[in-house]
Amino acid sequence: MPEDEDILEDFGFNNVLFGADRTYLLGVYGGLYLSGRFSAEDIHEWRVGGILVDKIKEFYYSIPENSRGQYFPWFLKNFSFTGRPMTKDEAQQKLIATFYDKARPYLDIEDRDKTARDLKPQAQGNSYCLLAEILHRICPNPTERNWYSFGFFTCREQAEESILVDVYQLLLTKSDGSFFYEFHNRRRGNIQPATFTQFWKAYEAGTLIQLMDSKGLKELRSRLPFLEGFLSVWDLKQFLEINDPMDHPPIPAVKVDYGFINCRTFEETCILMEIYGQVLKTADPLELHQACVAGDLFQFVSGYVRMEERWRALVSNFYPLKEVVESELPELRSEVGSEVRSAVEKDSAGLPSLLSRLWGFVGFAR
Repeated sequence: MPEDEDILEDFGFNNVLFGADRTYLLGVYGGLYLSGRFSAEDIHEWRVGGILVDKIKEFYYSIPENSRGQYFPWFLKNFSFTGRPMTKDEAQQKLIATFYDKARPYLDIEDRDKTARDLKPQAQGNSYCLLAEILHRICPNPTERNWYSFGFFTCREQAEESILVDVYQLLLTKSDGSFFYEFHNRRRGNIQPATFTQFWKAYEAGTLIQLMDSKGLKELRSRLPFLEGFLSVWDLKQFLEINDPMDHPPIPAVKVDYGFINCRTFEETCILMEIYGQVLKTADPLELHQACVAGDLFQFVSGYVRMEERWRALVSNFYPLKEVVESELPELRSEVGSEVRSAVEKDSAGLPSLLSRLWGFVGFAR
């Protein structure tokens, strides 16, 4: 995506606020250029003359419908970028003002005037923030709690972040007829998405993986190898609630993550169950798991239970998730977050240079 402020402003990229829409806009321009019939100067003249929309429609309607690609249908629903060009500051102000607009209809009617912070319980507010981000095709920033709570920190690269955004989008939203939904629904079937209430309650109960699988998303979410392991803290809670380690032993992820694999006797298993049971009476389960993947279980549980030194070996694990994630942190940034933080130098070069830079960025320059 272009980072030159002149390009972003003059060609309407600041008028579409999010990464996915900007990609579609770039694709619309790319289609015009690939035809070989128009130059960047033509695009600028259409925009200045107020005929950009008509000219784009004229071109794409001259192409057989099955050859128009996925960018033109998006264009027909999004004319906003053709209005007065916005500066970067104006774009950020608009982002803040409209961020929850798409998510608001998903709430119960009595909650639609509330902010995310006002929604209770907290699981509903956290889920509302995530929904707003997913509807704009962005992932939580690493500074946000949701980056951890919804598993984005388990992604090793931006490609995996995009897959997780796909999973949540398919889980929460209905098909709009776009290629994205057609592609995935051919694989999983035309399954109705979860309601927002189902989603936040599953998040609160620790059953998001089960909800994903019930909506035909097991194959897609399985491409994220650390996601299910991250959510093993909820499996730990379920194991403790059942309280029957003989007939209902812990699943492999719980054994490895929380040290049950270290137990050599039934007595040691019961000791470990008692330790975690006491901890989870007051501790945040997500904080417990954060300590788990950081290799700090003994220190964490010692804050809630008087631990004996001989129990240290029981709560030890060899789960390497902390190293995997931290090695990737420099790349784990949401698209919007990186744009907000970037220090982009303004180039005040003349119009011909500006247009050639746009075409050059698109990758179609001669």
